[in-house]
Amino acid sequence: MRRVPAVVAVTAAFVAGLSACAGGTGDTPARTDPSHPETADPVVWVVGDLCEAFEDPEGCDDVNALIRADEATEAVLLVGDAQYEEGTLQEYEDYYDEQMAPGLRDLTWPTVGNHDYNTSGASGYWDYWGDRAGRRGEGWYSFMLGRWRVVAANSTCGSVGGCFAASDQGEFIRSALAESERCELVFAHYPFLSDGKHGDSDWGAQLFATTYAAGGDLYLSGHDHTYQRFAPKRPDGTDDPTRGVRSMVIGTGGADLHDWADTDRTEYRQNTDLGALRLVLGKKGYTGTFVSVTGETMDSFSGSCH
Repeated sequence: MRRVPAVVAVTAAFVAGLSACAGGTGDTPARTDPSHPETADPVVWVVGDLCEAFEDPEGCDDVNALIRADEATEAVLLVGDAQYEEGTLQEYEDYYDEQMAPGLRDLTWPTVGNHDYNTSGASGYWDYWGDRAGRRGEGWYSFMLGRWRVVAANSTCGSVGGCFAASDQGEFIRSALAESERCELVFAHYPFLSDGKHGDSDWGAQLFATTYAAGGDLYLSGHDHTYQRFAPKRPDGTDDPTRGVRSMVIGTGGADLHDWADTDRTEYRQNTDLGALRLVLGKKGYTGTFVSVTGETMDSFSGSCH
């Protein structure tokens, strides 16, 4: 059974409180053109591991309702596996398009997940998203949100010639993050670190290392169906409060949640509630809150750009 009325009511109050703190409601959207001054800090929702084929719509459609209740939303970043199990075009059209896309598709920026590659060449993913997902067969692209450079990466590295620094994708990320006056985030499917059942990812580690070397601030991922927030770190996993990149796992978009592994290296984690991460991208830093589909704020944090 859907919980939309509760989501809308609680989220509306939550958003009103955050907007008051931020000094605006988002009625005047921040410009993505860096040649113009920004008029508000962009509000971005981040989530992955979403709609399941043949399931009753009680997961990703509630995430849709949560995000749509926030009138300040300027963008939605999908950190992979938007549609289970095979990522076919038919599955996207029958489930994702009906449950998660309404009211949000024009605001959504996707990145490809491993389940999309269950269909040869992730063809269903590119057939559904078209040019919005970057060049077909590659899947990396970038754009501006306020003062932030946002880079989508393809973490299924074996299908695109690698994610290491000297690969085509690595060079693209390094070039996109080269302008030091910007705040910067990279989003992809595979995590750098995860205390969920899938654990750390070598491919995610390659993308994280490239992000760190280029001076990025955030690395956002999914894959493990949990929510996890790590302290800013170096590529070797040690804390680095000065130059470190904060990595996060936001795989709470509707698919069944995962158990924990034996490690706990997070600043905060939860695997009981579906929901999404709300980021306010300021000119010199960011604030974040994880909100469950019931409207509960489960985690809050902030950070400064390098």
